[in-house]
Amino acid sequence: MTSNIEAIRAAEARLPDLQGELNRIRTQAMADDVITPDEQRQIDAVEGKIGDLERLLTEKRRIWEENKAAYEQLRASIDANLTSAAQCEYEFLAEDTQAIADLQAQMEEAAAAEDYQLALEHGRALEGAVADFLIKLEELELKRAEYETTLTALQPRLDQYSQSTPELAYVDDLMSTRVTLQTEMEAAAEFGDFDNALRLQQQLSDKLDEIDAAIAAKREEYETQRAELDTRLAEISGHTYVDIASERDALASSTDAIDAAAGAEDWQTALDLTGQALVDCDSYQALADEQEVTKNTIETRMGTVRTELANHSGSTSSVKRGADANVAKVDQALGGGGSLNEALALTDTLMRQIEELEALKAVMDRLDAADPDDLDDVSRTIVEEMTAAGTLDTLPTETRTTLVDNLMSGTPTEDEHAAIQEIFSIPHVDRQFEDFDSQTRQSIVDAYMSDPEVQELAENWHEMEPADRMAAVNKLIQVPCGEDGWDVGLPGTITPFDEAFDADGGLYGAYDHGGDEMTFNVNDDAHGDFGEVLDTITHEMGHRYQMQLIERLDPSHPDALSPGDPEYEQARWLQQDDNYLNRFSDPDDDDDPFDRIYFTSPSETHSRVMGREVKEGLREGFDIPEDDDEDGGGHHHDHAH
Repeated sequence: MTSNIEAIRAAEARLPDLQGELNRIRTQAMADDVITPDEQRQIDAVEGKIGDLERLLTEKRRIWEENKAAYEQLRASIDANLTSAAQCEYEFLAEDTQAIADLQAQMEEAAAAEDYQLALEHGRALEGAVADFLIKLEELELKRAEYETTLTALQPRLDQYSQSTPELAYVDDLMSTRVTLQTEMEAAAEFGDFDNALRLQQQLSDKLDEIDAAIAAKREEYETQRAELDTRLAEISGHTYVDIASERDALASSTDAIDAAAGAEDWQTALDLTGQALVDCDSYQALADEQEVTKNTIETRMGTVRTELANHSGSTSSVKRGADANVAKVDQALGGGGSLNEALALTDTLMRQIEELEALKAVMDRLDAADPDDLDDVSRTIVEEMTAAGTLDTLPTETRTTLVDNLMSGTPTEDEHAAIQEIFSIPHVDRQFEDFDSQTRQSIVDAYMSDPEVQELAENWHEMEPADRMAAVNKLIQVPCGEDGWDVGLPGTITPFDEAFDADGGLYGAYDHGGDEMTFNVNDDAHGDFGEVLDTITHEMGHRYQMQLIERLDPSHPDALSPGDPEYEQARWLQQDDNYLNRFSDPDDDDDPFDRIYFTSPSETHSRVMGREVKEGLREGFDIPEDDDEDGGGHHHDHAH
């Protein structure tokens, strides 16, 4: 179909040809100055064609002008909307905007060709497409506003769960789904598909509700378990078991971490910690049950102990005083004021003390019934009988002392010497004194362990020169002699000697109380390790302490000992040792009676215990090797009284 502009252009192109043809016919007709009828008909025919063509052209131009005006009016009316469509960023309307763009291009292409009829047709189609687009755009904007409004309300919850955290690991699956839904929702909104975005937004809200519910459930689970724990802790708080007090206190303090986690709303950690605390409560309860069994055992044993001690209610012996003190300690523990484990051990001690009381009573009854002139003979007989029965070691310190006193009265016979030596041959430290003195030994260990200079001496002992070793001894001896030890003061003289050990052994060191002197072997071979150095120093200063204890038995001493003092019976026992040495030891006698009991004598027994236990206490801290020979083989200490 020919368009209007094409008809105009064809007519305009045809008109000059017809004018030319008319002019040619007229010229030919006027050549003879006469226009024939036939020529006139030709002229009229051409002029008719020209008139028809001009009328057609006029009509076509009118229509073209009308189409042009209508097009321009239409274009003006939709121009702004075309801009909106061109600037639309919603991919959801991409097909619509592309259709508008295509129609606009077709319209503008027709207008550029001045085919306003076709341009107007495209424009009207474009106008409809734009109208449909604007309706869709308006609906989209309304849904976008709805989406953004609901998103604004939802945003704080989205921010709250913006990322997974360790404390929310139990909702990781829900959090992962939340991330997926939010990503899909934002993509749909970006695309402009707000129907889908709103649908996903609702699913996202539902998922956040699930997360809230999961967290609330975890919190409720924690609170239920915490209530159980608080009940258990309240029960435990009333316990008075000293031996497991640290476990009880640890349980009580475990709530600090739980409260911190709960305060941070880390319910999983709070729940885990609460669960562990409940497990610890079970473990503690098992310990408490053991303590209750221990308590029952103690109470059962104490029934026997009280009955047995009642048989010795009139005794004034140190053993009875010690037993009474132990009963008081046990009673204190049973009342919650002391260690049940220690109390249980004390019941064993009490049973031994009862045995000692029985042995003491048996001996004292025989001595009390004897003629005073026969006490030495009766004492010897008692020793011989108990030796044969293997019960001599059951005698308490004061009974041993009494027997030795009787045996040493006057001039002992060979049989009496044998009885004295039989008593001394059994290593013995008074029980009450041992409890008292062990605290001092621990104080010595603590003082050495806390001194970095002592640690350095331990590391360098074998590389030191003899003079440096002696300087070290002068430092080390201050601990057992000072306030951290027995507080006996330093010897007047500390003398080194350098003597290599031979196959038969040798001397570590010696102490002479009369000369107020300690000697110490600085030879590298003398002390196999640093532990032996401390053993020697403590051993020899133990002798110094012993001699001062003996001196304190003098009532005129400013710090005199009295019966009942924890050091009293041991001091008397040591005094017997010293008396026997001073009265009967003869260095020139190959069969020196004191030599026979030297290593088991009260003084050596105590000093070996002192030195050995200090060394043992320092073994781990100073990397001291285990002893191959606890008694030191042929190496020995010496003690001159």
